[in-house]
Amino acid sequence: MLPVSLPRLLSISLLCLKYMLISNKEHDIAEYQRRKWFYDHLAEILTGIPVGNLEDAEKVGRMLLERGCKLVIVTLGAEGCMMISVEEPIPKHVPAEKVRAVDTTGAGDSFVGALAFYLAYYPKLPMEEMVRKSNYIASVSVQASGTQSSYPYRKDLPQDLF
Repeated sequence: MLPVSLPRLLSISLLCLKYMLISNKEHDIAEYQRRKWFYDHLAEILTGIPVGNLEDAEKVGRMLLERGCKLVIVTLGAEGCMMISVEEPIPKHVPAEKVRAVDTTGAGDSFVGALAFYLAYYPKLPMEEMVRKSNYIASVSVQASGTQSSYPYRKDLPQDLF
């Protein structure tokens, strides 16, 4: 039995698809960069709208809802993310913590990993709360160098995240 309902998993499949298909073969940097560019621009590729700010993210979100998505989360780097859903059709900006970034490599992976954790282990949390907590964890990860080495351990995070 899955720890989270299948419809809830499918509603964020677009977000997760981006990260499942990126190659982890670090020796093939050119292929990784090509795929990363594709997935970093997936919202633009799907809608024709380049995402440069919150307003663009809101347009993309509305368009993807019109096309059948149930939930859209568009990450905006240091600005956090925007979320919109069929159930809550008014876009919500979920800001990120203001931190001094050392290395932003892997911040998106940190966000998605945290979101997957909350979906699996805290499925009753409101989605906005899951996104807020995921933003926080991603903001912690950018304060250290590296990708996986920058991801915080649970013991190093505030316990109110759990």
